[in-house]
Amino acid sequence: MTSGRAPAVDRLEERWIDPPGVGSAFGDDPRRAAVEAVEQALGGREVRPRDVVLLFSAGYEEPVEGFQLAQRAAAPARVAACSSDGAFTAGRQVAHGCCAIHLSSAHLRLGLALAELAPDLAGATRRATELARAEAQSAGGEPTHAALVLLSDGLAGDQWEIVRGAYEVTGAAVPIVGGAAGDDLRISRTYQHAGRTTTNGVIALWLGTEEPLAVGVAHGWRPIGAPMLVTRAEGNVILELDGRPARDAQRIATACGTTRLCGFFTYGEFGRITGTTGFHNASVAVLALPAAEPRP
Repeated sequence: MTSGRAPAVDRLEERWIDPPGVGSAFGDDPRRAAVEAVEQALGGREVRPRDVVLLFSAGYEEPVEGFQLAQRAAAPARVAACSSDGAFTAGRQVAHGCCAIHLSSAHLRLGLALAELAPDLAGATRRATELARAEAQSAGGEPTHAALVLLSDGLAGDQWEIVRGAYEVTGAAVPIVGGAAGDDLRISRTYQHAGRTTTNGVIALWLGTEEPLAVGVAHGWRPIGAPMLVTRAEGNVILELDGRPARDAQRIATACGTTRLCGFFTYGEFGRITGTTGFHNASVAVLALPAAEPRP
């Protein structure tokens, strides 16, 4: 009998003997949640100095102490962390808590760097990406396959500038994944941590491997109306949709029977609006609600 799977999958699993460890924790204390999530992710696994633990802290106004304690719990591995509007694992969604994933350097060549974004978003991201790539290569040369994870300040400005800076290093052959740190819609400040903590930074995590890396994109939002054209914007702030003020989107959501904010789909990423502020400018925006919401 056969497994019914492609031989390449079986070969890949034979070589990938150390899959990532994952952990999550809920609670009102960001310190405790961060430590518990990291400890779950490590779960008695062998930890090496070049390993990286990715940590997402959701719903906390001040997550910094949690990041610091998480670093101690992960030692000798390094922690790359950011604040977020939510986090999830394969089996849990966390609105108020932490999620962590342990990436082992046994089968990955990992490079990690943090840079301050202001005043040059593209330049800072380029430097962070170069440092991360150089560190990964120092573990054994140029790998056959690579990917770049970017975690940036969601309030820094034009996120396309951040991607552009990374692209100057990666080129078209290396996929770029990641996202922008959030602050639970306070629109005040976000946090990024890799060795130290900043509120206007970008984290670059380079992953190198001899096996192919796959990237997938999905979301849990569903449209509730027709697509709308962005008819006026300044930088990354959407001012008008279909010739009307962008704030009307909130009124439309309220009229549809929900108090939840709407979001904009813009080439695979979405942002949320509050009042007169907006997010990334692109040619099309779609009003959407979380998939868990009942259809009005």
